[in-house]
Amino acid sequence: MAKQAIHKIFALGKSSESQLQPEEPKSSDSPKKKERFNWTGSWVPEIIAAVLSTVCIALLIGFLIYINDRPYATWGYSVSPNAIISIMVTAAKATILVLVPSCISQLKWNRYQTPTPLHHMQLYDQASRGAWGSFLILWRITPGLATMGALLMILSLAIDPFAQQILAFPSRSVLASNDTAFVQAAHTYGSETTDSFFDTRTSLTPSMMTALLSGVAQTSSRLEPKCTSGHCQYPEFVTLGLCSRCEDVTSQTNQSCDLDAEIMKVYSKLGWSDVLLHVPENCTYTLPDGFQFLTRRQQVVDYNYTVWKEGLHNTPVLSTKRVPWIVISRGDRPSVGIEQPLVSFISSKYSNPFNIYTRDNYTEPEKKPTISTCAIYPCERQYKNNNDSESDRLRLYKTQLLVPNVNTTWPDLVPQVTLVAPNQTEQLSPDAKYSIESWTWHYLNQTMIGLLEYKVDNGVGGLSAVLDIIMGGVDNIDEAMDSMTTSITDVMRSDTTTAFTIPGKAFRDESYIHVRWPWIILPTLAVIFSIMLLIATATTSRRLNTMLWKDSVLPLLMFRLQTDSAEDIESLSKVDEAERISKQIKVVGGEKGAPLVFSEIKDGLH
Repeated sequence: MAKQAIHKIFALGKSSESQLQPEEPKSSDSPKKKERFNWTGSWVPEIIAAVLSTVCIALLIGFLIYINDRPYATWGYSVSPNAIISIMVTAAKATILVLVPSCISQLKWNRYQTPTPLHHMQLYDQASRGAWGSFLILWRITPGLATMGALLMILSLAIDPFAQQILAFPSRSVLASNDTAFVQAAHTYGSETTDSFFDTRTSLTPSMMTALLSGVAQTSSRLEPKCTSGHCQYPEFVTLGLCSRCEDVTSQTNQSCDLDAEIMKVYSKLGWSDVLLHVPENCTYTLPDGFQFLTRRQQVVDYNYTVWKEGLHNTPVLSTKRVPWIVISRGDRPSVGIEQPLVSFISSKYSNPFNIYTRDNYTEPEKKPTISTCAIYPCERQYKNNNDSESDRLRLYKTQLLVPNVNTTWPDLVPQVTLVAPNQTEQLSPDAKYSIESWTWHYLNQTMIGLLEYKVDNGVGGLSAVLDIIMGGVDNIDEAMDSMTTSITDVMRSDTTTAFTIPGKAFRDESYIHVRWPWIILPTLAVIFSIMLLIATATTSRRLNTMLWKDSVLPLLMFRLQTDSAEDIESLSKVDEAERISKQIKVVGGEKGAPLVFSEIKDGLH
């Protein structure tokens, strides 16, 4: 009986069924009882779990596609997206933990179709119960389907942490429909009066005068684009403005220094030494275009006759101070390649205005000052890649020279000075028509001539003292002129009568739902491989004709059971029947020290 029971436990096939005692033929007239479906001894529960896990993953993917890149503000539910994902993933994980343990449990019965150590029964049972048992079985058995199941049990621990990483909520910039963004530009500037004879203005507007002075002092505030959202973008645009160009011509300038006849005439009456009377302080500089100017000595700082008389060398005898910086306006004469500038000028600046003479060098000429020729002229200013943020403003991309195509000498004769690109060049904005009102042009010219006719001197007061402070503080003439022309351009762009606005795009920051798709790979693969494991286990069990005991312990318990129903147990052919019989039998275990055998109890008796 024991051998037959063991055979029943592990493989109830067709061959075994043929060995059963034949039943007495039943009368054909007796009604046939419909046989109940063997749920426990089938794969139906696992198939249902596989379907549910597939549905959960499909719903999860569909939900993620639906919410991906959506603004978080539009999520109008009290339950967060992460909570919904957690529910779906938990449901999928629960079905996996139905599939995989059942498969591992069934594999232990399949395993014993061939000679196998009894200890493996315990290893398989532990592996079906959790990750630790699955970890242990990896090192104890030959890799196969059970190894795949054990890995799935272990990886199931990581499904929840992976699910928490699926969603992120970064910020992005989106168009702000209720915010304003624009940039200002101008194609004309000045009063649009048509009769210049009745023009009553006598100077530039206060805003333009302020722009001139603050620009030279490099303290002017830039005209910023309008942006109410904090971050805006503006299209490429071209505006009328002024530009400057300076060229260092020091090396090309000729220096000629002679004795100063005036100082010789004055100081010779005082009986001063020849060292003072013969120093070449009268220096003339000739520019490449032939223009000449004379540098000026501001004062004699120190004179030490004793040093001269005693014949000491390398000791200062005479110190003089030059005018540190002079600016000489040349009106609207051509300069630095600009044939018709608004104004041109020459800058001469000493890095050290003090000339120190000794007995050894008192006949040598002074060191040349830095000499530059500059021009200020009307131009187009093109701005590209424009943004308005804390560190990124309007970007000047290119400029194009503009020249007047009318005579600007007599502002009464023409109301507007029309500006065009020089011959053989094209405007940056081909369709734009540029002009400056004639009297405005005249006042710009005259004001700049007065401002740029500059020399440091002593004893000045009033407005001249203010100009001395501003101009005297300039270190780099090129940067100062660039700052001034930019400041003037900003005034032109902001003029309320001639300027216009160019709309831009305002952006605001919003949080949105971002799906990080790689984090869904583990839950998806876990479902796919668990289904594959189910298919492989079911196929193997069918091929081996193994009864689907799965995680049931009844076969092993019944084998160790002392009962009067041994024949009924021996003839079991379905798992459901084993469960039915087990429910009808009450058993008691052996006493301590006795063999582990369960005995049936009937009416309270062994």
